[in-house]
Formats: sequence, structure tokens, C-alpha cells
Amino acid sequence: MLGSLLIGVPVGLGLALLEVRVLSLFFALPPPLLTIPAVALVVFIVFMVMTSTIAIAAALTAVTRVRPASVLREP
Repeated sequence: MLGSLLIGVPVGLGLALLEVRVLSLFFALPPPLLTIPAVALVVFIVFMVMTSTIAIAAALTAVTRVRPASVLREP
């Protein structure tokens, strides 16, 4: 999950920068080059970490309740 954050955030910011550059050709007022909403970015990261933690906990709970013999047995 940390790897996806380390890759996804800079790639997303780079794509946003390119989008602002391209869209500025269509508008009369030049937009700021790039603004990073720090609070929204932190809230998004915390939300993603929380939901990933809940999902992995639920998956591990479900896996530990299943007996391996019943899963490996052929029908």
C-alpha cells in the first residue's frame, strides 16, 4: 500500500500538471501552475489506509475460519 502511495501521488500530480497546461490553451485567464490541497490529500491517504486495514482484517478473519482440508478436498 505504501508503494502505491509513493507511486500514485507523484504520478497523479504530474498528470494534473499536464492537464492544467493543456487546458490553459482553451481559457483566457491563466490558471496557477499547480496547487496541492494538503488537507484533502492527507484525508484521502488516511481514508485509504483505514479502508485497506479493514479489508485486510476482514479477509484474514475469513481465511482463518476456513479449514484447509475442506478447501483442498475435491467435490
